[in-house]
Amino acid sequence: MVRAKSDERQAFWETYGPVDESEATVWRQKIYEARHLGAIGLERHRLGKAVV
Repeated sequence: MVRAKSDERQAFWETYGPVDESEATVWRQKIYEARHLGAIGLERHRLGKAVV
């Protein structure tokens, strides 16, 4: 999506619909972010790079 043209991003969101901003969704997003950051830390450790 980052590299998509503006009209492509607009078309995506028109089709996808508005983002749910309920309390449960915000909590789930935080869990996914923590999981992602943990995976990055493990991968950096595996590659012998410093974890910042």
